[in-house]
Amino acid sequence: MPIPHRILLSYQAGFLPGGAPVGIRNFARALARSSEVHVAGLQGPESIGDPVEEHRFGSRTALVQEAPALVRRLRPDLTIAVGYFLATNVAVAGAARRAGSTVILQPLAQASPHVFATSMFAQGWDVRSIEETRANAAATRLQQARSQISPLKKRSYASTVGRKLNRDAHFVAVLGAAERKQYQQIHARPNGDFITFQWGIDDLPPIDDHNDFFGTELGEDDRLDYVVWARLDYWAKGIDRLLEGIRVAKSRGRLPFRTVLAGPDYKGSSKAIRNHIELAGLSNDVVLALPGTYTPGDLSPLRDADASVLLSPWDGSPRAIRESVALGTPVIVSPETNFDAEVRSTGAGLVADHPDDPEAVADVLLQMADSHTRARCTDATAALASFLDWDGVADRFLDEVSARR
Repeated sequence: MPIPHRILLSYQAGFLPGGAPVGIRNFARALARSSEVHVAGLQGPESIGDPVEEHRFGSRTALVQEAPALVRRLRPDLTIAVGYFLATNVAVAGAARRAGSTVILQPLAQASPHVFATSMFAQGWDVRSIEETRANAAATRLQQARSQISPLKKRSYASTVGRKLNRDAHFVAVLGAAERKQYQQIHARPNGDFITFQWGIDDLPPIDDHNDFFGTELGEDDRLDYVVWARLDYWAKGIDRLLEGIRVAKSRGRLPFRTVLAGPDYKGSSKAIRNHIELAGLSNDVVLALPGTYTPGDLSPLRDADASVLLSPWDGSPRAIRESVALGTPVIVSPETNFDAEVRSTGAGLVADHPDDPEAVADVLLQMADSHTRARCTDATAALASFLDWDGVADRFLDEVSARR
């Protein structure tokens, strides 16, 4: 089938620096190389820019009310609704389906049992940049309160709005096998209804600091430096898994690495992290680096690390993994990061296949400490970074869509 001529991308949020909106902008621009692309969303301070045509609405209500008319006027061949908990997508997806457009839902990893079990964020806030700005602390608390949805409300949403959104979508674009399985636990769909879509690498800010971060900021250490570059959420970022793996690795002999947990505290998780570090006897092996230890926005910790580690039990397309390989740093990931397939195929790191087994995690951590393994993975990061170029991501996505339509 031919490449879609006209594409409508529905993403509710206004465009802000960082996080999901930057990816949407880059995806839209990449799609526009071969198709006419329109984006429907709320008004925001930034523009996607030519050749993408933007349709901005002053409120969610206006978007819902005017979306059907926009779809009828544009008559897109393909409509992509981004975000499961963005209820405005229901109006867009329903109107598009009635107009004969192929509808694809990108849940953004929001439809999973892990999300439904807790009051996790429903909006695409760039948590790192917001929480690192102390002047915005009050605004951050207000945004968190507004963007959280209780487990009960999520279940109600899934049985009503989510059910309709799922029904109107011809296909669901997931980041990997882990997200597909998680989605199927919320909405039953056959495997053939899923399209794999991995996010690309966004433009990285320049790194002005030419000093070695670990030696300059944390003090010299003759061991390797592993880094977790994420908001410090004890459970959701798999820090509990990692600390148990480090504890077991240390029980086998002197640790050949120290681990730096770099990021903003998340809902007091730093207290639980400190307790775990102390109880596991890892005070000399794990460094908790909150904002102030590093400069917000400076990627030198990723650049200078010997390995970047993320063992999340649930995640989207972690920016830290994409940024790591772009900087030539090998990664250690859990399957739930949705990067396991890409890491395996390119060899840009190691996959902890059993992240809830401390012995297995210890095996992977120590394996990366081998110089030959680490050199091989480091050399392969360029292949994964090239694979995650947005133009290539968009081309593969359109090829798969065209084969299914």
